[in-house]
Amino acid sequence: MKIKDIELCNFKQYYGKQNIEFAGYDTDSSENVTVVYGENGRGKTSLYRALMFALYGDKFLDQDKNLQGSRNKDLNPDLYIVNINALKEDFEAENDGVEAYVKVNFINDNIEYSLYRSMFGIQNSQDEIFEEDGKVKLTVKNEDGNTKVIEDKEKIEQKVNSILDGRVKSYFLFDGERIERLTKATKEQKEEVAGGIKNLLKIDELNCSIDALEKLKKKIRKELKKISTGDYRKSIEKLDKLDNKKETLEKDLDSLSEELKYARKQEKDIENELAKFDEYKDLIYERKSLKKRKDELTNDREELSDKIRNFNNKAIMLLADDILENVFADINNKDISGIDIKVKKKVVDRILNQMKCICGTNLNLDSKEHKALKEWANEPEENVVDDRIMDFRDELIKAREYISNNKDNCDELLGSFSKLDGSIEEINSRLEQLDAEIDDVSDEEFEEKKEYRKKLIKDISNFEQEIENKEKKISEVENKIQQAENKRKNLEKQQNIKNEFSKKLELTENTLAKLEKIKNLFISEVKDDLEEEATAIFKRLIDSATKDTFKRIIVNDDYSLEILDWNNRPFLANISAGQRQVMSLAFITALAKIAGGKDILEVPLFMDTPFGRLSGNHRDNLLKEIPELSPQWILLATDTEFTRVEAEELRKSGNWGKVYKLELIEDGYTKLKEVSVNQFKPKR
Repeated sequence: MKIKDIELCNFKQYYGKQNIEFAGYDTDSSENVTVVYGENGRGKTSLYRALMFALYGDKFLDQDKNLQGSRNKDLNPDLYIVNINALKEDFEAENDGVEAYVKVNFINDNIEYSLYRSMFGIQNSQDEIFEEDGKVKLTVKNEDGNTKVIEDKEKIEQKVNSILDGRVKSYFLFDGERIERLTKATKEQKEEVAGGIKNLLKIDELNCSIDALEKLKKKIRKELKKISTGDYRKSIEKLDKLDNKKETLEKDLDSLSEELKYARKQEKDIENELAKFDEYKDLIYERKSLKKRKDELTNDREELSDKIRNFNNKAIMLLADDILENVFADINNKDISGIDIKVKKKVVDRILNQMKCICGTNLNLDSKEHKALKEWANEPEENVVDDRIMDFRDELIKAREYISNNKDNCDELLGSFSKLDGSIEEINSRLEQLDAEIDDVSDEEFEEKKEYRKKLIKDISNFEQEIENKEKKISEVENKIQQAENKRKNLEKQQNIKNEFSKKLELTENTLAKLEKIKNLFISEVKDDLEEEATAIFKRLIDSATKDTFKRIIVNDDYSLEILDWNNRPFLANISAGQRQVMSLAFITALAKIAGGKDILEVPLFMDTPFGRLSGNHRDNLLKEIPELSPQWILLATDTEFTRVEAEELRKSGNWGKVYKLELIEDGYTKLKEVSVNQFKPKR
């Protein structure tokens, strides 16, 4: 799939009729990169929104879900499709309403498509805005030049989904927030990875079958309870109660998760609003940056703590290092406990002559002790120690090797932990200073926002704790359900319960188990494909100096990401923030590639401010390799990310075909202005 152009009319910030053409549509050209350059809030992401609106009728992106006040409320009403300025002008004139539309021209498998979709909006005297879906039309032109027009929404939806499945559409926009989420081993990362795998599976029918069987299982169990008595009935009742409890806990967990997402979004919004106060802008930005860095370091420290805890199981031997060295030296010198062997032999001879131990105990003739001393006295001096302690010496050698192998690892772990601890302490100290400086400001509005920010931080902490508690309770209930189910089955066997419902229940459970097994096989296959693709892309994007250090990106059973070193050891805790971001980019690109369903990626990639904390080498590799991975690359960049350095590197690649600047004419009116690639000069 390649996009020729997108025509917008009164869509979002794009007032009036505007058009953007994309490089890479012409198959004969190597230029397939389009740069859209503008400050935040100018409408870069709105271009991707326009594409999703035209293709699927989507009014919101996945990232907009964080704007929900709660899981039961509608999305933020400020996210309108129709341009606000056009609506105001219409209200002040005839007030007939405004039609906004997006028209996308693209090609797929040598067939040309033109898709038009509109939205009607109107504003009333209370400044309320109402919108409703408008027309949708798909024009298809095949290789023979024959044209067909489709206006049936359902048929258009089927056709579009056959080109690009709607379940995987979100993987063709790389935004900074998603990239950031994947760099941290958090619940959000696991949800992102699990969601990606689920969408790639495309096994809706299988999931529906599993859900239906779960409901059927509960229904059969309910019927079985009606005809059961005694302990068996009680076991079913207990299962029902536990199932209900789990369901309630899961609903609570979903609600808390949504509240947490909303609170985090609110915190980010407040930080952005506080940043508008120019006098304190630098301090606020510094605090924001330090908080992000602290989160990363804290996450690294937690991962390192797990490694240290695992290492502690074998670290006890390190305490014996000095003692073992001294003992080993004594053995090699045949000097046990500082007493020369010859001296020891004289002592034994004296005991035998006097028939009395040095402690005063009499020695009886031909006693066990007497015979042992006689044998020892008759042995050659050179064999006395060797025969007695050779086995002990071998064990000491093994112990010394074990200690030597683990000592460096111990020093490295403790050193890394100490370094992380020190860095976090430094950040905490600076954050306290920044809070004190910002707290001295008396501006009333600023004070209100600061107080709200403090409340949000407290709320976020409470939500996180509540979520942790709910997850723990769910795990406990699941264990109890398993125990209760085992008890029910044992009672069924003991009481020889065999009726219509018990047989149906057994059949349902067996079928469920087999379907789950099939599903897990699908998941395993997708994980393997993702790991392989992500690893290959990661090695293309990472700097050559460290390429051989890394062996493979893997998806753990809990859906967290890990990277293995050359020796197949977990290495994620040791890589830099920039390398983590490259890993995230590689994983998302792998998702997009597999979602495309082809051996090569055949769908345009939109990247919204993807550079983040990438080093110069990583940025250069990204600018060089992504155009090779995708038929079209639309880079949505800010002036802080796309500087003269990045522009020059992209020019050198020969892949840069078009560049557009987003000019703010007035609030609510952004204009697309095409600039020559050779003449374009970034602000920085």
